Amino acid sequence: MKLHPINDVETLHNISTVQNKVYLHQETVLNNIAKNLMQPLPQDCAELFSQLTEQVKTAPPDSANEAVYQAGVLLFLAGYGEAAYQTFLKLLSGELRLSKASSLIHQLESSILPSLCYGLGIPYPTTPNQEALNLQELTDLIFQNERQNRSMLLLDRFSVADLNLPPAIAKFVPPPPPIKAKFTDEYIQQMLGRSEQLHQGEISLFMQDAFRKLQVLSKNNQFTEALKLVDIYEQVCQVWQVETKDWISETVKIIAIDLCFRNGEENKAREYLLNWWMTSSRNTLSINTLVYLCSATRAFLAGVLRAVMNISPMQVDEFLDSLNKRTYIPQKSFTPSVLDWQIFMEAWNEKLLAGKLAENIESYSDWFSEAVSQKKCSKQGASASEILELERRLGKTLPPSYKNFLLYSNGWVILNEYCTLLGTKDVDWFYTLNQEWVDVWHGIERDEVDDETYFLYGRHQDPCHIRTRYMKTALQISTDHDGYVYLLNPMVIDEQGEWEAWDFGNKIAGAYRYRTFWDMMQAVYKRSFRDDK
Repeated sequence: MKLHPINDVETLHNISTVQNKVYLHQETVLNNIAKNLMQPLPQDCAELFSQLTEQVKTAPPDSANEAVYQAGVLLFLAGYGEAAYQTFLKLLSGELRLSKASSLIHQLESSILPSLCYGLGIPYPTTPNQEALNLQELTDLIFQNERQNRSMLLLDRFSVADLNLPPAIAKFVPPPPPIKAKFTDEYIQQMLGRSEQLHQGEISLFMQDAFRKLQVLSKNNQFTEALKLVDIYEQVCQVWQVETKDWISETVKIIAIDLCFRNGEENKAREYLLNWWMTSSRNTLSINTLVYLCSATRAFLAGVLRAVMNISPMQVDEFLDSLNKRTYIPQKSFTPSVLDWQIFMEAWNEKLLAGKLAENIESYSDWFSEAVSQKKCSKQGASASEILELERRLGKTLPPSYKNFLLYSNGWVILNEYCTLLGTKDVDWFYTLNQEWVDVWHGIERDEVDDETYFLYGRHQDPCHIRTRYMKTALQISTDHDGYVYLLNPMVIDEQGEWEAWDFGNKIAGAYRYRTFWDMMQAVYKRSFRDDK
């Protein structure tokens, strides 16, 4: 049987909200990972790299520069350092220049580009939020980043002792659970013996304790003992067939890599790096954590992963050629017809019924009994007169893409979790339906967002960069659930008459904005079903 370890912080230990918020600082230090865009990378990256090569040829800048960034990261990891540097330079000037507010530029400036320049032995160039650095300044920055990164790796998430909280706050935080395991030979043999008397909770507790013990040994530079514990941890996971893509196991792998490099065991460190690539989720947090480690950066640039990533020199040349010869002809915004909406939303309906709805049938039945029983999320299309009446009531001409959607389906059930799109009788101004909500946000000083920052679309925008004054004139087109709502903004209209669209929510502290309603629906669809085959 496969065990999925119960190693969620709140499950293993009733840690306080204050402490959890402090832990979120790790994500800020490691690239503000909450805004991360890259999906976990595949083991074999040849196909993905070819797709990125095609995308950069003609894609609009706000999606092309995302592809360029991802290709640069792949080149870095695969050991094509010079090509990676040339690629990243494209994001610092010209058509593909990243906005200073882009989450991509923050990722580039905080970890990837400094580490790459250090590994190549070249100065750091001027970037939107960082002045140029000579080699000595860059080296100082890299060593500082490495120390901070290592301290985060070895931070005991189950204890407030490492957090230096003010006494007034710390006294309300419960003490951490003790490390119960003594890691005696008898205990280790028991864990390796696959005894029927052991249950999942005990395996999870062992993983938690081994992880915390490993952190202590690493802090004390007890490299030999720490690496022995890593071997035991891996053996236990193998014996019990434990899934090792959880955050504890991922961190153990990275600590092991760092320990080997610090202990002078270069070959073993490279083996651990290969093992990390083959067995981890290869997400951005793990990648950035490793990039912060100088020895890991040198190993990447030496090509330790090149064979398993399977990106050939010919592919690299083709990518650079496509990037340098890139041509993009600006297009007018696409206006989907009623038939376009029908095809798209029927696919949405099918995916929903086969996936999320099937998995949560009882829960959805309570909320949307008719849609569940009929297996149909669409409604009868609005008539032209119903749309005209809505426009008369609002005093505005609706955007073409939204009008065609209403002609196809006058509302939509189960759009995103428990959110539905409203029909013509219920659509109204956000301020009319949620005055208190708007007033709370309108008092936040966010309206002084410059155009370069505000008109940044695509997945690497920062949802915090909104103009709250627009909320008073926004049109609410969905129900609001759990602090989320979909809006159309008539204060930003393109030449086709399309309104800017907002995917707004309290928990994202703002809104992901799109040029059109169609663009927003495409993004919501991809996000909702990205794990589907």
